[in-house]
Amino acid sequence: MGRFFVRIFQALIESAALVLHGTDPVFDPPPANLPLHHHYVGPLLWEPTAACPAYLTEPGEPWVLVTVSSAPQEGEMALARSALRALSGYPVRVLLTVSEAHPRDELGPIPANARVESFVPHSQVLQRACLSVSHAGHGIVSRSLYYGVPMVLVPWDRDQPGIAFRAAQVGTAEVVTRATLTDERLAAAIGKVLATPSYRQEAARFAERLQSQDAVGTACTLIEGFLADAV
Repeated sequence: MGRFFVRIFQALIESAALVLHGTDPVFDPPPANLPLHHHYVGPLLWEPTAACPAYLTEPGEPWVLVTVSSAPQEGEMALARSALRALSGYPVRVLLTVSEAHPRDELGPIPANARVESFVPHSQVLQRACLSVSHAGHGIVSRSLYYGVPMVLVPWDRDQPGIAFRAAQVGTAEVVTRATLTDERLAAAIGKVLATPSYRQEAARFAERLQSQDAVGTACTLIEGFLADAV
């Protein structure tokens, strides 16, 4: 867990009688001394309900999802801008999702193979994607693994460098550091992932295992058991 989250949640975690970790213990191994009241239940991948946009189901080149933090990070539009330019030369369709708080005027010209939206459920895109490009947030990395989509990651801040390192370590992602980000470096990483089957194969292994589990059901069972014991 990054220092950012430790600072916010440490006091709550230390005082809680039950702690559920919404992450995958294979991707994010628990410490050897994990307290007995802590439980890794798997990724809890909630999204608002929304109809699938018609353009996602139209025949054509495979999709690439590009996304940045839901809580904007300073300078992060450089990643979005670079990703659009780097992907403009590939036979793919690109969907970039940015929040309303992100300054769209910093994107520059939008390539012909790309579109920009404020919100589309990432699960709907990832089910049709050959790649995701992101800031290495825990949510988007977990969703990409759940749907078996390999990644190119540019960790921006917070806990993201550690998440990106782990994704690379398990063979599901290429990483470009924030300090070395250029259109050329990002395009090279994209080309490597798209041309190397092992990235998708490793992501598919994660997807098969994660989709066979019931993270929400496990979390509910633990909570219900805890409440029953407390009565």
